[in-house]
Amino acid sequence: MSNLKYQRNKVNVMKFLSNTALLALCMGISGLSYAETPISGPGGTIHFTGSITNSPCAVVLNNGYEQTVPLNQVSARAFSKAGDTGPKKTFDIILENCDVSTYKNATLSFNGQTDGNNKVLQLTNNGSNTAQGIGIQVTDVNNNPVSFDGTPTPATKLVSGKNTVSFTASYISTAATVTAGDANADMTFTLQYQ
Repeated sequence: MSNLKYQRNKVNVMKFLSNTALLALCMGISGLSYAETPISGPGGTIHFTGSITNSPCAVVLNNGYEQTVPLNQVSARAFSKAGDTGPKKTFDIILENCDVSTYKNATLSFNGQTDGNNKVLQLTNNGSNTAQGIGIQVTDVNNNPVSFDGTPTPATKLVSGKNTVSFTASYISTAATVTAGDANADMTFTLQYQ
């Protein structure tokens, strides 16, 4: 009789385990049917830009092919006579992966709109919102103002690899009276290798 009891208990345990497994499976499947449906959100576009060059060095600017030098806000009262300068802001033109096997030096030539003095950039005309009596001056590492008429800077000796050519920019008053307004300007540059 004990063998029969054992067999019945074994069958009951097996039924219990079967029913438990079936219940767990059903709960899992029903849980899946109530799961949140994935949704898509807004995406975006990624632009890749660049160029391949035969130059001895690759030019690296802080925004691809352009660089912005923030001169920030300066009070018009900081300029009391023509030639006064505002705070200087350093910026770099980086030349990377330079191969000096053929060319050992580089010069930079700057171009930009001037108001008669080729060493002071004229502000971009923004109508009545443009500051008056002020321009922008760029100086080299020796504090010499650069020209904006294409005159090359003194040669920079290149080293293999990375080279940094530093400049500073500042507002410079072109008149005794400076009036407030937007004070932006643009310049371009080219490199010559020697």
